[in-house]
Amino acid sequence: MDFDDATDPNTTFEMPNKAVTVTATYKDLPPGTYSITVLNDGNGTATANVISAAAGTEITLTAMPNEGYRFVEWQVVSGGVTIVDNKFTMPANNVTVKAIFEPETPQPPTYEVTITTPVNGSITVMNGAETVTNGAVLPEGTTLTLTAKPDDGYDFEKWWDNNTTATRNIVLNSNIIISATFKAKTTNSSELAPVNTLRAYMRNGLLHVEGLSVGETLSIYTSSGVLVHQSKPQSEEIDINLTTQGMYIVQSGGNTVRVVIN
Repeated sequence: MDFDDATDPNTTFEMPNKAVTVTATYKDLPPGTYSITVLNDGNGTATANVISAAAGTEITLTAMPNEGYRFVEWQVVSGGVTIVDNKFTMPANNVTVKAIFEPETPQPPTYEVTITTPVNGSITVMNGAETVTNGAVLPEGTTLTLTAKPDDGYDFEKWWDNNTTATRNIVLNSNIIISATFKAKTTNSSELAPVNTLRAYMRNGLLHVEGLSVGETLSIYTSSGVLVHQSKPQSEEIDINLTTQGMYIVQSGGNTVRVVIN
């Protein structure tokens, strides 16, 4: 049986197929040097770069946690040293330190948030007061606030999961692709603009006007605004003796048309 390093106080060997008795041999420290003892709490290993040193020597400590643990701190058992960044200065006395470990806190899984750019609107995704951008990776359980805003002339229709609430919260529990659809606004029949039925054209050498509102004033102007005809027809169409060439503006019942006489 052989030790990996018989001079190292923290060494290992491969167990043979028989009982083993191990004996440690000690020797006096050189004059003017002091011992360094490094302990652990059983959840990792801890060593110093030397086992003894003279006063004033800088000592470096190393802690290695077992799987599932993390290093927390060094405790000074004796010797009155101050450890900073895993180092201390050797005093004129023996020193004992101990490495303390603790179980690692399991981290929640994370998921990617993909935000699809919609047509005819926009999507905003918030994590509290922070805006979430496309491709963000967030922990499981994160609450996201989704807001869909339609462009002018459009209404929000639905989210990718058929939810129809424009502003809503979701809890992240998997990778997600966020998208929304928008649709053109629906115009009620009562909101439709009135149809312009007024027509004017030359027929048989006369200006024929049709689509009139009975009893409404019919006014005809030149392109420069000069009134050349005005009447209140008692039928929906009328013939007017107007043959001078030019463009005319015909108005009746709130409707307007233009006609050119050649």
